[in-house]
Amino acid sequence: MKKRKEVMMKRSSLLNIHLYCASFSAIILVVFAFSGGMHLLNFKELETSIVVETLVENDFLKKEVVDENIANYLKEKDKAYHYEYIKSYKGYSITRPTTRDYYKFEDNTEGGITVIKMEPSLRKRLFEFHKGHGRKFSRWINSFFGLCLMITVASGIWLGLKNKRIRTATIVTTLVSFFVFLIEFYS
Repeated sequence: MKKRKEVMMKRSSLLNIHLYCASFSAIILVVFAFSGGMHLLNFKELETSIVVETLVENDFLKKEVVDENIANYLKEKDKAYHYEYIKSYKGYSITRPTTRDYYKFEDNTEGGITVIKMEPSLRKRLFEFHKGHGRKFSRWINSFFGLCLMITVASGIWLGLKNKRIRTATIVTTLVSFFVFLIEFYS
């Protein structure tokens, strides 16, 4: 009798962990599912681009000076604007985070730099957040949400396997999910 009580305590503790982690990560999971699902269904994220001006500086986006050039430019042109870092690609650089209005500095065909202010829609902001392009600290928080989600799934499967009534359904649905993933991933 005593051993049965200990097992129940462990099961109830695992159930509490499962419920707390699921509740804690529910909102972020719904946001990620919505933004990712809309993207995969080809509801593309929109943003408004406003050309601010064209600069005639040829070396503006040069790797060694791009951060300083953009910082100086924005300090002079948009004093209220704040960004955390700059991400540079071949032919253009953008300020981050892109979960809010941001600037894009792009090589143009005349040899200058076009400065564009980007204003993302709500869906674009959500998708940028989904991709990890928000504030730097949000990466740590979202990593914690990811850990909570993994704990939720693992504890849910474990609880399903321990319950004789739903054990078969748990095994079948987990295996079907695994095989669908394998087919999708390797096709």
